[in-house]
Formats: sequence, C-alpha cells, structure tokens
Amino acid sequence: MYYIQAVDGQCIIKEIMPSNSDKKYHQQIYEIKSGSCLAFSISDDGQLFYFMDDNKMITMLQRIADSRQLVEYKELKFKDQESADVQVEEFQQMIVSQKYLAYQSMLFYLVDDKPLEAGILDMERLN
Repeated sequence: MYYIQAVDGQCIIKEIMPSNSDKKYHQQIYEIKSGSCLAFSISDDGQLFYFMDDNKMITMLQRIADSRQLVEYKELKFKDQESADVQVEEFQQMIVSQKYLAYQSMLFYLVDDKPLEAGILDMERLN
C-alpha cells in the first residue's frame, strides 16, 4: 500500500510495509518536486508507477531491482490544449498507463519525446 505526503513543495511517495504497518516503518521510496499530486497510479504488476504533478506532467517511475526504491523512467504528457480539459480535484478517479489517461468521459493519449503516429488522435470523448 502506498500514500503521498506533500511537504514544503515536495511530494514523498511512501510504502506501508505489509509486515509492520506502524508509521515508523513506512518507507520513503521516491521524492519529487511538486506542490501536490493530481494523480497516482500503479501498473497491475506493481513495477511501474505514474505520478501526475501540479503542472499535469506525468512521471513514469520504475522499481529498482532488489530494492523498494523507485527511479524515474520517463516523462509523459498530453498536448497543452488538452490539459485545460483535465480539471482534477482531490480523490477523483482516473486511470493512467503508459499510453493513455482516462478521465471522466475523455481519453487522452500520452506522449514522451516522440509525436503520436499518423492517424492517432490526441484526445477522444467517449460518450
């Protein structure tokens, strides 16, 4: 189990150890400069983590082999004009993966440094 702690412009990702849930045993596994966390998601296999900062940039994190710590794998984003459609409030549900972000009735395709392939839309409304 994981949680985010925001302190002085930094967000700290902590893991609750299954063997001992006492707060003094919660382990810090990553720290990122951001005033808040707009979204946090974990892949099904628990190896990839997605953190959306207060600028709507998604940092993809990967677990270090033989460690609980995370390292930055790459940054994902959607086009600037699409970011206005994402008005995130605390505890809203969204799904984040390597390729898309599903939010309300919209699907945003995420990119890193390479543009999307021809014919792929930046965003789709699902209803």
